[in-house]
Amino acid sequence: MSEKYCFTVGEEGQKSLGLLDITFNDQSQYFVKKHGLQQGMSVLDIGCGLGTMTQFMAEIVGDTGKVVAIDSNENQIKAAQNRCPEHLQKRITWQVADIYDLEKVGKNFDLVYCRFVLHHIYKPRFALSQIEKVLKPGGIYIGIEGIVNAIFTIPDNIAWRSGNFPVEVEEGIGRNANIGKILPRLIHEANMKCIAADIYQPMLVSPEVRRLLLIGECFENKHYQIENNHLTEAEWQRKQDNLKACIDDENTLIGFYAANFTASRKI
Repeated sequence: MSEKYCFTVGEEGQKSLGLLDITFNDQSQYFVKKHGLQQGMSVLDIGCGLGTMTQFMAEIVGDTGKVVAIDSNENQIKAAQNRCPEHLQKRITWQVADIYDLEKVGKNFDLVYCRFVLHHIYKPRFALSQIEKVLKPGGIYIGIEGIVNAIFTIPDNIAWRSGNFPVEVEEGIGRNANIGKILPRLIHEANMKCIAADIYQPMLVSPEVRRLLLIGECFENKHYQIENNHLTEAEWQRKQDNLKACIDDENTLIGFYAANFTASRKI
């Protein structure tokens, strides 16, 4: 199977990434500071998205540190770079790069930050081995990965209901949407020591945030869903209509994807 990102990324980047920023950035910033991000560090940000966390880490490392921000999509890199304030540009290097070939980006990083990337790829164990290689001894890996089976609505609504996705997926075969559940074990296999793991799940409350869910779940991955025979055009339309009705119903509580926040050190 060939790997292909399941979201459409236009010239302004993947717009629904704003939902991840709104729902996860506060916890991400707290977690990365708690577990070692500090002034003067060299940091690798894998899958930088809109670059909001890249900017945050650049503020912390200061002029004596550096952040290398990578993404596999050139449009996403351009969008993140365009959003970056001028005073941070000299601290950040933006680069189109692949998680499977990190040594081309650099080595001996003090900290590697990677959020919601491993569940999009077919070889997460190999990717973790590449992360371990580019960390200096004792370096920190902050990994944040999803648990898709945790989604829910109250009252129950067919438009946003937990699936039965497997927790284990054979390496190289497909994506593991619940890789957050086994991330500490995979970290151990990659010769790193997991020192913290916390589960976090946001609720989608405001109308503006809920509408971003519709963009990501229906519009930005429509082509992928239909092209790969996951949905017919008619099924996609029903999904859109049902999810929109669920989002518009202010009496329905929507539980977003949960995530496992992990902190590890290279042995």
